[in-house]
Amino acid sequence: MFDVYCLCNPLFDILATTSDELLVECGSEKGSMTLVSVEHQRRLLGKAALEITAREAGGSGANTAIGVAQLGFKAAFGGCVGGDDFGLALSDALLAGGVAPHFGQADVDTGVCLVLTTPDAQRTMHTCLGASQYFCPEFVNVDAIADSKVLYVTGYLWDTKLQQDAVEHAMSAARNAGRLVAFSLSDSFCVARHREAFGSLLASHVDIVFGNEDEAIAISGKDDVHEASKWLAGQTGHLAIITRGAQGCLFADANGVTEVEAFGTTAVDTTGAGDMFASAALCGLVAGYTYEQTGRLASYMSAAIVAQFGPRNPHISVADAFAYAGIQVA
Repeated sequence: MFDVYCLCNPLFDILATTSDELLVECGSEKGSMTLVSVEHQRRLLGKAALEITAREAGGSGANTAIGVAQLGFKAAFGGCVGGDDFGLALSDALLAGGVAPHFGQADVDTGVCLVLTTPDAQRTMHTCLGASQYFCPEFVNVDAIADSKVLYVTGYLWDTKLQQDAVEHAMSAARNAGRLVAFSLSDSFCVARHREAFGSLLASHVDIVFGNEDEAIAISGKDDVHEASKWLAGQTGHLAIITRGAQGCLFADANGVTEVEAFGTTAVDTTGAGDMFASAALCGLVAGYTYEQTGRLASYMSAAIVAQFGPRNPHISVADAFAYAGIQVA
């Protein structure tokens, strides 16, 4: 049995540092995730070529799944890749990270995400979906999902009809098996594209929703993050988890809102911080930790990500993270 089964766009990440001026030149809105064509991606790579800091298997779901495994829990990751070297690299990286890859394969190149990080630690993503947009119901491993404690799906999978059908198929399989379904709003631009559809999905298929403060306010229409978190919890009927950067995080359910402080650190690069937060939060929930313990564990793990470049940090002391959260582990 898997503890967490992740579904997202499998992407090969290319990370680069850049200036605000280059973002303006490229017409990119800081902090956004923009879908781009192969041709546009190549132009961007040409402009950022001298500033590339890392090339690695990635995508939000892969980061989350590897984070789950890093904490000692069992994870799988599903999606669609191409038959190229990037697709093989993604599978190899997941296996090396302790994650089971469950990929369908399309006859196109694997998706690539160019992540541009500015000096203020904000990351702006340019994603060429490639093969990931061909994820369809036949690629959904319903047996493995039914045998997982929680299914975790990102909002990035809602950008094509095929992917939408696959998401609903996977969520239905999880709910029919009595499993929890968690959903990440992913980013405020994703919410802007699919606000009405996300609202319906939360009410019909989701138990746990993740988002940051901007995303929560954008989808709820509320002016206050506490009210937004309570609205989201009401939509799912169970739980909303909202991150607030240096102000910590909120856990909202029918009993009210629990606030958990952030673990203090100096932010260098926010890429992957939300993914690692979700990893730890999901682990805490399936293990039965309190909201306070879960929030502290997630805050510690995500702080270790923003303090360095790149979406993953293999050197995090998991023992220190559990100790900070007040959790005793064997």
